[in-house]
Amino acid sequence: MRALRFDPSEGSTLVGLQAVGLCSNVDRYVTAPLLVALAHQFHASLTQTALVLSGNLASYGLTQIPWSIVLNRLGPVPVMRLSLIGAGTSACCAALAPSLASLVMARVIGGAFLAAAVPAALLYVGTRLPGERRRHAFEGIVAANGLGIVIAVAIATIAVLTDVWRVGYLGSGLLLIAGGLLLFGLRLPNQRYTLSDVGSMAVRIDHLAAKQAPRWGHAKRSLRPVLLAMVEGVVILGAVVVLPAVAERSGLSRVTSAGTIAVYGLAMPATSMLLRGFQMSFTLAVRTRIACMLLLTIPIAAAALPPLAALFTTAALLGASWSVLHPALQSAATGAWVSRAPLVVSLFVSALFLGSASGSQIFASIAQNGGPMQIGLAGVAGSGVLYLMERLTRRLQ
Repeated sequence: MRALRFDPSEGSTLVGLQAVGLCSNVDRYVTAPLLVALAHQFHASLTQTALVLSGNLASYGLTQIPWSIVLNRLGPVPVMRLSLIGAGTSACCAALAPSLASLVMARVIGGAFLAAAVPAALLYVGTRLPGERRRHAFEGIVAANGLGIVIAVAIATIAVLTDVWRVGYLGSGLLLIAGGLLLFGLRLPNQRYTLSDVGSMAVRIDHLAAKQAPRWGHAKRSLRPVLLAMVEGVVILGAVVVLPAVAERSGLSRVTSAGTIAVYGLAMPATSMLLRGFQMSFTLAVRTRIACMLLLTIPIAAAALPPLAALFTTAALLGASWSVLHPALQSAATGAWVSRAPLVVSLFVSALFLGSASGSQIFASIAQNGGPMQIGLAGVAGSGVLYLMERLTRRLQ
């Protein structure tokens, strides 16, 4: 198979979109290493402080449909700029929060702003590139997301070392604002999406192949990535955000505990590079099975390794699972029903982050009294649900 090539304008566009994913992930993951510090600061339980995470993720998911209307009216480029700058301002306000309730509120508002950035980027790629090039672009964005997680851990580590959790949100906010300003500098071409516009893009991208199918067939195909994304959010995103808290409760230092998120972030681009280097192009069903197999090995690592190695291995396996599965889900979501791409992308991201919000609360409850083995066993149960969901939704194809 020949390597995929992008023209220069396409490359500069992807740089901008990767910056969106990077900045979004910095804001999303900066809280996880700070959960125990926040619990101590506000004299609250881990389950209560997890509301800072789950509230942010829930508002991210619940505001997808309203943002899809704005995307149709304004196009993705101005929406990405507004989203990053608004979320950055909210993060800076979170750094000044005097109480846990005000911090949760600031993070809820920040999640509502940030909710538009990644869907706009997905729509930008999904309506401009055909199938294989689209998946290749998504893998590049996932790799940038991994780098964003590493930067989030670096910012959180500075906050932990200085014993000032507010530094984490201030650093995240300033980076988001810088990312929004960067999009002004790149001058990405904008496109307002009406249903007829997106339908014409579908003709250019997919050569009328899918356009001849009945609308109900498109709708059924769109449900598959949406349902799988919800389970993915519960199992992978829900588990990874509590790993630092589990590590700290296992007796590791706060800096070392934050390293679990960094390992997760590094595993994502490493896995993407492996897939691209060997030019592996698996179907969604095969990628789902690989992700399930990776998740099934987590309790084995927890049983065989000491706590530090077990937690780092768990983080790496979660990152590899995400990197294997998520680009295929993104590609399926943007390509299943191109004439309704804004709606499908909104439902996809909404399902992913509502699942993540639920998962973070579930795993926080487990982490309150459990350790790496309990997290691993919950991951095994989640992998079973993921596999069953893939089997059930295959009928929708």
